[in-house]
Amino acid sequence: MPLALPSRRAVLAAIVCASVGGCSGSGAPPSGAVTGKVTIDGQPVTGGSIRFHPVTADTKSHPSGGVIGADGSYSVPDAPLGACTVTIDTGATKGAATKNAAAIGPSADVMKKMQGPPAGMPAMGGGNGAGFVSGTKPVPIEASYASPATTPLKADVKRGANTFNFEVK
Repeated sequence: MPLALPSRRAVLAAIVCASVGGCSGSGAPPSGAVTGKVTIDGQPVTGGSIRFHPVTADTKSHPSGGVIGADGSYSVPDAPLGACTVTIDTGATKGAATKNAAAIGPSADVMKKMQGPPAGMPAMGGGNGAGFVSGTKPVPIEASYASPATTPLKADVKRGANTFNFEVK
């Protein structure tokens, strides 16, 4: 069977798509990669989630977030570009009932029996939702940080790598 070569039109179309950069069809808005740490009184917030909410009314931009690790670090590979409000949810708020202060997640013996994540995937933790390390206590923070309408945290995300560290109360 003879090998079929692409037509001149197909080659030209491929060159145009590659040079314009808009033929992927993904339709995803441009984004920036954000990393940093979340602390309270200089100590790491040991779990929870962080989200970047675009301030503009652009319908293509959507909030994006990530998990806060046990050392307070986070990574959001696809944060929306431009001015954003930043929300943080640790699963516990200051002044809430003490039930939030109890250790969360499965016990250590249960965790030993559980299979880990597939190779190359980060461990998400167990218990009170993604971002909580099994057996850790959620760090209580002020409730205002959990809502885009009340959070005082802001960030201006640029294309490429960004680093934003946040101190909460």
